[in-house]
Amino acid sequence: MHLLVAQIFFVFGTNRSSKMKTIYKLLITSSLSLAMIASSFAQSGALKPSTYSSDPSKSPGFATTDYEAWNYQKINSSGAQQNLPFRMARPIGYSTTAPAYPLIIMLHGRGEAGTDNNYHLKWGGKETIAAIKNKTFDGFAVFPQEPYGAWTNGPAYRSDGGQPSMALTQVWDLVDSLANRFNIDRNRVYIHGLSSGGTGVWASLYYRADLFAAVQIMSAPGDVSQAYNVASTPLWLHQGGIDVNPVPSVSRNVMASLRTAGAVNPVITKYTEYPDVAHTTWIPAYANKDFFPFFLKQTRKNIKVLGINPFPAGSSVSLGVN
Repeated sequence: MHLLVAQIFFVFGTNRSSKMKTIYKLLITSSLSLAMIASSFAQSGALKPSTYSSDPSKSPGFATTDYEAWNYQKINSSGAQQNLPFRMARPIGYSTTAPAYPLIIMLHGRGEAGTDNNYHLKWGGKETIAAIKNKTFDGFAVFPQEPYGAWTNGPAYRSDGGQPSMALTQVWDLVDSLANRFNIDRNRVYIHGLSSGGTGVWASLYYRADLFAAVQIMSAPGDVSQAYNVASTPLWLHQGGIDVNPVPSVSRNVMASLRTAGAVNPVITKYTEYPDVAHTTWIPAYANKDFFPFFLKQTRKNIKVLGINPFPAGSSVSLGVN
């Protein structure tokens, strides 16, 4: 639907009739409203203030008191209550009357799994709260915690795998609940993750790309067969040059498939390979001064020009509305 709308615009150009302009306008309006319509059918859960526990043997490495402790509760189809603990930081000087704020979500790796609602802040927690305080990222940050460390029920790089876990579907529902309760801009919701959390980000693209304006994935392979479905979403993939899972060739193949699908603009579809880094690409990724600005440049209302030059002589490009 998104690519179809953009292609209609490209074909009609400036000579389209008034009638066709009206059709195009209706299609664009419908396209940008798809996520809002889908959200209206989403089952709402309950947001409850919660607590966290501190285990000296599993310390995040910094004082986490700037993050509020919450729990997202939802009754599943079997009538059982599902709980998703999460930590949340608000923008400095948060106001319900200010322009709506962006939201960034972080999916942790397998090593930070649990129910303590604290240890999963180990990676990214310190950097994110610093970005909020210095206004590099003037928005909300949410760190959900998955009890087992698997955000999917299978590898996301296989077309027959990557089914979202119960916790991951709760994260998607959580976006709607947070946007309903707080002054959050639904067009500026971002998600990133490391290792198994990166797998969860890929699955989020496959199943709920309508929710996210941009993503970053650190040390997690994707499914090349999904490239055409996700190419219009701004993406930054981080890969370790000496990583063994995933090996660099896997991520290079994923990027090649995205380029083939039309995502050839390196400004909105980025790939960084760190030559001397193994699996912990999130360390240099968070240290990159462009980490948070990459997200903030994107909104779901943007028309994405996937080609480097939108109108090169004698050739064509793909346009995607995300």
